[in-house]
Amino acid sequence: NNTGAGGEGGYVTLSAAGPLTLHDSIVSTDTYGDAQGGQVSVESGDSLTITSSLVTADTVGGAGNGGFVYVRSVGPLSIDQTQIFADTSGAGRAGDVLVYSNGNVALSNGLVSSRSYANAGSGPYGNSGVVTVQGIGDVTLRNAVVSTDTFGSGSGGFVNLFVGGTLTVTDLSQIYANTEGAGVGGIVSVIADTF
Repeated sequence: NNTGAGGEGGYVTLSAAGPLTLHDSIVSTDTYGDAQGGQVSVESGDSLTITSSLVTADTVGGAGNGGFVYVRSVGPLSIDQTQIFADTSGAGRAGDVLVYSNGNVALSNGLVSSRSYANAGSGPYGNSGVVTVQGIGDVTLRNAVVSTDTFGSGSGGFVNLFVGGTLTVTDLSQIYANTEGAGVGGIVSVIADTF
């Protein structure tokens, strides 16, 4: 779902009562100009597996804010070689991303992020958004990045990890809320029963 000429971003929803698998897929709603970003929802009433895919709600150019990406499963959630983000390029605030499971979460070789950036020298730059990864069970990061980024004068965003069980971070995984420039750095909050 792509919107240009200032139109508001649309809504894209994938929902299954049972297990859901996405492989080599693109699920996105992108907005161009000053309009607000749209919303992408991927939901499963059982297990959810996403591999080699792209899930985004971006705003490109202008002052529009980034959209919202919602990924949720009732059962185990596995995300591998996949990028999930809600970015904005321009003055708008970057979007928000929520990844949630009632079971375990495994994030490998991928990215969950909210970034505010613009083309070199074009400024101004908006603030980063909020990225939340929450698992009622265990959460495992393997060669994965969970982050917010902003460039220039924008403030860093918020990164939240809420883990009901054990949090495992391996293989050069990164969790951060960065700002590249004059903006205030973001905040990282990690709450887990066991590290």
